[in-house]
Amino acid sequence: MKTKNYIALFLAAFMLLFCVSCGKGPESTTVIEPDEGRLKSICQLSVLEGYFHNVVKYKKTNPSKFFLKRNDTNFWVEYTGIAKYGVDASKVTLEISGNEITITMPKAHMLYCKVDSTSLDENSYIVAKDSFKVTSEDSKAALVQAQDELKKQAANYDALLSLAQQRAQELMEDYVKNIITMSGKDETSYKINWVYLDEE
Repeated sequence: MKTKNYIALFLAAFMLLFCVSCGKGPESTTVIEPDEGRLKSICQLSVLEGYFHNVVKYKKTNPSKFFLKRNDTNFWVEYTGIAKYGVDASKVTLEISGNEITITMPKAHMLYCKVDSTSLDENSYIVAKDSFKVTSEDSKAALVQAQDELKKQAANYDALLSLAQQRAQELMEDYVKNIITMSGKDETSYKINWVYLDEE
């Protein structure tokens, strides 16, 4: 009777072990690697904003009337502007060769700039003592001039361009290292090479 019990226990243990082994199935062979599309998305999100507070000088020569002294329009305007900097994501590429990852990226540039029109109120204008009355057309012309000057200044602001480049690179590098870690590998076993496009 005891022998039958031992045999029954042995068969039950064997069946349990067999079922557990069947439930495991084949081991996953999926390899996790950095994705170029994700790098491009990161670049699109890594936008740096810069704020500018400037003064534009506006002067318009008015024609003299009859024998009256000519009276020109002459005033200054304080304004606030915003500029956005980043990397052109469409030009970012990724290559993986063994344990070397090469990321090619263009230099950061100004993506957008605009004068905040709400900053141009009556307190923003400093009108010269002998100036002709400022008209709405003068205000519009001064806004266009301010926009042009902001664009020139912001496009060549090396400090913000450098920060935008550094920020995009750091975010992409963090992404690559996280993917390597998620795949169960040591991030130090991979070398990341950076190639910078010279678009000039």
